[in-house]
Amino acid sequence: MFADQAIALTDRPSLGLLNAVFGKAHTAALRGDHTTARQFLAEGRRVFDRASSHEPRR
Repeated sequence: MFADQAIALTDRPSLGLLNAVFGKAHTAALRGDHTTARQFLAEGRRVFDRASSHEPRR
């Protein structure tokens, strides 16, 4: 529930968004939903790449 609320706050890449997305990935994996876990993992990688980029944020 908290991760969903954090994700809904903004789509701007941040450490908070990254933690929320990876939290969802961990939860899905622990529940045995490996497909969803991989989807959140891929989204987390995209967020990480954008959040850690030295380019100006949009």
